[in-house]
Amino acid sequence: MRQIRHKLLSTKVESFFNQLDITALFVGKDLTSWNGTRLPTHELINEKGIQFFKSKTIDINSFSTVFINPANHESFIHADNRDHNICRVNYILQGEGKMLWYNLGKNNEKIVTTKFTTGIVDYYIKYEEIESKEIVDVWDGKAGDCALTKINAPHNIITGNLNRVVLSIRINEPFEKLYDILE
Repeated sequence: MRQIRHKLLSTKVESFFNQLDITALFVGKDLTSWNGTRLPTHELINEKGIQFFKSKTIDINSFSTVFINPANHESFIHADNRDHNICRVNYILQGEGKMLWYNLGKNNEKIVTTKFTTGIVDYYIKYEEIESKEIVDVWDGKAGDCALTKINAPHNIITGNLNRVVLSIRINEPFEKLYDILE
């Protein structure tokens, strides 16, 4: 049975992000030093963007993240803030890649995990020594694509031939609630 872990957002939402001119923030900056950088959301999207989420009564986090995954790279399988049912709106600024979600282990298989902190309240669970994994959902995205993503479920990123640069706006709401709100 397929388990939904992402939702492509409509062209209306994508065109909204395209109008924000987010890329102007990165002109002349060394993006390689921005990977995983948490920045105030109001510095990453303008007031029009903040109002877009407020108009839909969506509680966006005061900090968002720019993720940069190098070309031809596969990240480790991990879950963000596993104890919290939060999600992100991911907008691909540049490049391409797949985001994959997994069911891990069968028959009480032991899965080795490492928990590490990435900020004051953020942490990741890194899954290691996985004997069996089942892909349950895939988002194959390219520059200009936008999706609501469930981040507290095991997932990873596989990039294509270009670096994948993503503006990731953290939402303080459950994925299931937002699934129907963001059309």
